[in-house]
Order: sequence, then structure tokens, then C-alpha cells
Amino acid sequence: ALVNALEGLGFTSAEIEFEPKKTEILAKFWAESDLLNIQELGFADREDFEAKATEVDREALELKWR
Repeated sequence: ALVNALEGLGFTSAEIEFEPKKTEILAKFWAESDLLNIQELGFADREDFEAKATEVDREALELKWR
């Protein structure tokens, strides 16, 4: 499925610069995943979380990462 999705975006496994692009795609995926986790805890975005999160909130976010 991942290969098909990447090919749909114009990437092929034979592409010389595949590894850097894969890293970029995964970084974007993890950033979006982190944002969703933060929003599930009731915060608007990372800045809101950093400004208002309690230790309990931080522990809850860490549990989502496991």
C-alpha cells in the first residue's frame, strides 16, 4: 500500500533520491500524527500544548507515542 501511495505521488523505488524523499514523507507523517495526538488531548496545536500542558498532559501524550 505504501509503495502504491508513493508511486501515486510520483515516486518510484528506483529513484536515486528515494531515501531523502522517504525521510521527508515520514517526517511529515509523524508531525501530522503528533498534531492529532495533541488535539485529542484538547489542545489547538503544539504551541498551545507547550504553553498550557500540565505534567499529566505530557504523560498522556507520551503514552500515545508508545
